[in-house]
Amino acid sequence: MVQNFKQQKYKKFFRKKTFKYNSAQNVLKKRLRKLSYKLTPVQGILNLKFSFNNTLVVLTDLSGNVKFSTSAGRLDFKNSQKSTWHATEMVVKELSLQTLELGYERVFLHLSGISKEKIKCLRLINKAGLNVISIADFTSIPHNGCRPPKIRRL
Repeated sequence: MVQNFKQQKYKKFFRKKTFKYNSAQNVLKKRLRKLSYKLTPVQGILNLKFSFNNTLVVLTDLSGNVKFSTSAGRLDFKNSQKSTWHATEMVVKELSLQTLELGYERVFLHLSGISKEKIKCLRLINKAGLNVISIADFTSIPHNGCRPPKIRRL
């Protein structure tokens, strides 16, 4: 029933969902017993990218397949409104509703980018009812950075 190796590896993170069938289908009962459950996801990965101009959010399953993505631009925020805290709040609310609707209960958070709203977003995600398993920050840090300008001589 498990489709690929990664899903087989993470089999314990999936929940069995049973289906009930009418008693009129007695002929197909033996076949339906084999197909009586479907795997529904329990855990997923939330990727939140905060930039100076926008907020991008992607929900993936454990094998990396994209299930849902949105941004401040998709929610009809234009130009400088996309970088406001209100736009970030609306994006996170939309994401948490879709995550719960798709059946994900526990979430790994991957944050990237520089923003003041990171802690506020974590509070919103907890308020929505998602269980956060781990938080990882993937913000790139310059090691020694760019070359400084030449020293001015007088």
